[in-house]
Amino acid sequence: MLKSILITAGTVLFLLPVAVTAQQDPQAKAILDRMGEKMEQYGTIHVRFSVTTTDRQSGTEETREGELTVKKEKYLLNFLDTESYFDGKTLWSYLPDVKEVSVTEPDPDESFFFSNPARLFSGYDEEYKYLYLGTDPETGHEIIDLVPMELNREYSRIRITVDPSSCHISTAYYYGKDGIHHLLRIKSLEGADVPDSFFIFDPSKHPDVEVIDMRF
Repeated sequence: MLKSILITAGTVLFLLPVAVTAQQDPQAKAILDRMGEKMEQYGTIHVRFSVTTTDRQSGTEETREGELTVKKEKYLLNFLDTESYFDGKTLWSYLPDVKEVSVTEPDPDESFFFSNPARLFSGYDEEYKYLYLGTDPETGHEIIDLVPMELNREYSRIRITVDPSSCHISTAYYYGKDGIHHLLRIKSLEGADVPDSFFIFDPSKHPDVEVIDMRF
């Protein structure tokens, strides 16, 4: 049984645990399942978001904006001056300012948002223990803690909130083990219609780009 103290700081809720028992929570599962079903109905989604990064050691905080298009495991992420194209196997990381693109084949099991943003919307049963924490008193959104089953993740847990009326994820707070935390806020989420080629970087459209192939 989880015994805890719940406090609010802005739109982020922090749980101060007295005793934590990792277990699969049926109430949390029902919410996650509804969210997953909603994302499947869209097929492809387009998201506008912001990320606030807080470094507890230095006391610094920075917020950046981004856009993401997801189609199952494929995605195109525009964030931190980089366009990341992923077709399900190959990742092209394009830096328009320096006209350079790096080509890699990332770990398909990576679940951190910046490494694999598509996993934010699915895959919870396989990767996390989850626990329902109640509702945010300010927004009415439902709060779930996700604890990675693999202990080598760079974050200790993710706290997400889900809008019960739309079944859309609204925030995700990554608790970094190094004291660097990331708060992802979804500003808009809607269905989209794009071909699979949308997620492949086309060098012919960027004739001056330098291609750095890092695949082995």
